Amino acid sequence: MKEGFSVNVLDICRKYIMSLRPKNVSHNRLFLCYRSKKCTVQPVGINSLSKTPSVVADFLKLPEAELYTGHSIRRTSATLLSNAGADLGMLKRHGRWKSTSVAQGYVEESISSKMIIAKKILGENLGAESSVEIEKTKPNERGNNKLSI
Repeated sequence: MKEGFSVNVLDICRKYIMSLRPKNVSHNRLFLCYRSKKCTVQPVGINSLSKTPSVVADFLKLPEAELYTGHSIRRTSATLLSNAGADLGMLKRHGRWKSTSVAQGYVEESISSKMIIAKKILGENLGAESSVEIEKTKPNERGNNKLSI
């Protein structure tokens, strides 16, 4: 994306819902099929939705567009949620992960977590509201070691 370029997602969603979405839709699914320059009442199926990232990547002329999958949406949304300061429970619910370790990876790599670490290194006072708990398990060790930041 070009520097200084931004997209107002809320406006796009409003435009979709108010002008493109037919009034006679009998279900509450958000994404509808789009044919002949208009939305139909038929919901987009899971297979079509999972192909969307590769279609977008191809449209944007990105290299290896076929490598963009439905999982790309899941990873991106989890990363954005973590960067916004979501806790582990929220990430696990969002990603439908039973394991804490998968969700924990997003927290460890989040921008907010990295900023807290950088501020700790620089000796800046963070206050109680900036506390993040990171669990680490050493190889061949059954218990968890917790590192509070």
